Amino acid sequence: MSSFLRAFVTNSHSFLRRTTGYTRTFSEAPAGLRVKLSADGKGLALFSGVTPEESHYHVKWLRHNCQCSQCLSSSGQKTVTADHLMRDDNIERVKLLGDKLLVEWTAHSGWFDVNWLISNHPSSNQIVARKEATPAHPTTKLPFMRYKEIMDPSNEGLYNWLYHLSAKGVCIITGVPADKEHTVKVAHRLGEMQSTVDGECFDVIAVPKEELTNIADSEVGLELHMDLQYYQSPPGLQILHCIRNDPCVEGGESTLLDGLEVVERLRETHPRQFEILSKVQVPFQKIRQKGDFPVKMEYRKPHIELDHNDQVIGINWSPAQQGTLSPHEDEIEEYYEAYTNLFKLFNDSPLIIEYRLNPGEVLSFNNRRFLHGRRPYASNGGQRHLAGFYINIDEFASKLAALSKTLGKSQPLKHVLNTSYYN
Repeated sequence: MSSFLRAFVTNSHSFLRRTTGYTRTFSEAPAGLRVKLSADGKGLALFSGVTPEESHYHVKWLRHNCQCSQCLSSSGQKTVTADHLMRDDNIERVKLLGDKLLVEWTAHSGWFDVNWLISNHPSSNQIVARKEATPAHPTTKLPFMRYKEIMDPSNEGLYNWLYHLSAKGVCIITGVPADKEHTVKVAHRLGEMQSTVDGECFDVIAVPKEELTNIADSEVGLELHMDLQYYQSPPGLQILHCIRNDPCVEGGESTLLDGLEVVERLRETHPRQFEILSKVQVPFQKIRQKGDFPVKMEYRKPHIELDHNDQVIGINWSPAQQGTLSPHEDEIEEYYEAYTNLFKLFNDSPLIIEYRLNPGEVLSFNNRRFLHGRRPYASNGGQRHLAGFYINIDEFASKLAALSKTLGKSQPLKHVLNTSYYN
């Protein structure tokens, strides 16, 4: 064995011992895998057989992402700095050894897991799959799960719940004891509740008019909206636990709409309106003078947020919390035309899901993707009581990704509309 290969094998085995506690042999590379070094040493091409095209990797990208123990700590943090990348490094040699690609730069030797390279290339099917969330509407069967499933210590049920929320954006849990103690138990299964100006766990229940500080605590209908748009980072998951919904209560059905599905249809049918709604900065605000903790918050952002490839990465919609607009004069007419059209598309959509929550059921959905509302209702001497809380969008995405890795799941994780750019 050459000194080049011997050094790589030693380095790779050392890394595996330190991070996993054992040394393993190299497995076979994917069938048909080939690698080719560019003539100038500034990159390499990998033909994986997964796609008909070669995947090209730049020398500096490879150096920045080297997976050897000198460049990637056991905590997953990079030790490669900008100083390393300022050097005029070329790739001198490459070699496939099992499922590892061994790379020798001018001033460093390291390695990559071939499957990691394939899945992290920008044209990867894994990345394409993350963009393709599953629509949820009346013709799609809503995912239901049992409370005992999500509480099972194996975490399989918890993973399935989170994956439904990632892929379809909504899931209903049944069989939850109808008290706030179990609302908190459901919350702790997900992580820490997101604290807001209204606290952590809140109640949705009709109160006398003189006590009203939130229109949700009345019997009027609520138009489709997203919660807390006046935050820089609005809540990710919203969880509503039905504590009580007496048979005599008429109306009050929860409404849900996949905002991503509607916004993409707007792009297809009214591209200029889609463009305007992705550019005009809209103020969302919360003003409350009553109570012990007055609130005055405002945050500006467009209704539709896009990344560098024009992929939708965020939707912001809450007409009741929209402040005074300050667009350029030549944008005013176009903005209001687009705004009112999207309002109509949302509220007249045939994709609206309507569901009456029963005591012991939990409605969970992605507040960054789904609009929600409520039909008006009459208590008729009874009571409708929901207990709710929020989970931060990044903590949700992290929990799902960590569980996916721990449990060895292969499904690609969907984009959760947390305004993070696609690759």
